[in-house]
Amino acid sequence: MKVLVGCPIYEGKRYCLQKYVEGLKALTYSEKDILLVDNSPTPVFSEELEALGIPIIHTGFELATPRDRIIHCRNILRKKMFEGYDYFLSLEADVVPPPDVIERLLAHKKDIVSAVVWYYSEYDGKRIPAPLLWDFDPKGDEKYMVYVDREELAKPQLKEIKACSLSCCLISRTLLGKIRFSYEKDSYDDVMFCTNARKHGYSIYVDTTVECTHYYVRKPPSHTGDTKK
Repeated sequence: MKVLVGCPIYEGKRYCLQKYVEGLKALTYSEKDILLVDNSPTPVFSEELEALGIPIIHTGFELATPRDRIIHCRNILRKKMFEGYDYFLSLEADVVPPPDVIERLLAHKKDIVSAVVWYYSEYDGKRIPAPLLWDFDPKGDEKYMVYVDREELAKPQLKEIKACSLSCCLISRTLLGKIRFSYEKDSYDDVMFCTNARKHGYSIYVDTTVECTHYYVRKPPSHTGDTKK
């Protein structure tokens, strides 16, 4: 299986660039290519990445909003997938996975499977760790979702979930052939992608044994209206 590894990136990720590049170069799976898509306003950051030996495309900087730029970059990578790749590992620019992440996620033979990535959620005035993984609402309300429970993540398992982020997620070419990356006003693109995948009959999974390091510094996005916490 041939795997494309990549993500949108911009100059604001300089703070963790060295660690990210080290993580990319440490990946042990042999049948892979790396491609990042930079939407920074100037080509300077792309030149820095090239100097580090990372393939890069500089595009999308002319689009009006960050969300539009991110979606444009994701769909550049989606298009690249149809040049002979079987899977896409979406690996965000502040996430470093285990070196054997591709082998471990491929082994499940699923169309979409995520690793475990943590961030910080603001709740009741407190900053608490939360997984970028969402489970089905326990009351069965299809409109809502909840964070995957920590006890569930502590169990070594392949667990079906409702949605994951695109932080470290393996996606098949078959699925990408049916769904483009997109977003709506009240939903983030990762949640939207998972929603569309489920509408097409795909199940979403997380391998709880594959945990990444997240060099997270921004205020986390709110999923108000989409999530019950």
